[in-house]
Amino acid sequence: MEAGESFSEACQREVLEETGLRVRVKHLVGVYTTPNLLLEYPDGNKWQLVVLHFEADIIGGELQPSDESTEFCYFLRDEIDRLNMNELDRRRAFDSFERNSEAVICDNFVLKERIEKLRGSLKNSGTLESLMEVRMTDKAKGK
Repeated sequence: MEAGESFSEACQREVLEETGLRVRVKHLVGVYTTPNLLLEYPDGNKWQLVVLHFEADIIGGELQPSDESTEFCYFLRDEIDRLNMNELDRRRAFDSFERNSEAVICDNFVLKERIEKLRGSLKNSGTLESLMEVRMTDKAKGK
């Protein structure tokens, strides 16, 4: 999210940048975070991931890949389990299909056994996240 942006504006900008589509935000599907997983930059600055997941209508643009995406597909709910995706993205996909009238609040989405896998994927990626170190809080370590 950029300084001065609303949630809806950030969603619209991100979708446009990643897909080429213009959207109108309809509904907040859910908020996802966990206090048990902190990300740390080399300078020691720590942050906690917070994901806002929206339902939106396509109002224009042309579907095209970007630097952050290579292909696009639409899937039925029954196909989600067979997709290679992380636990958080799978949960968000299922929550989208539920079409609840209220937003989901999930404040502990990463299980302890998944933290090591996430740590490895962040360090092996070629993105900004590769500059960060993943740390479990004492609560996640069971202290």
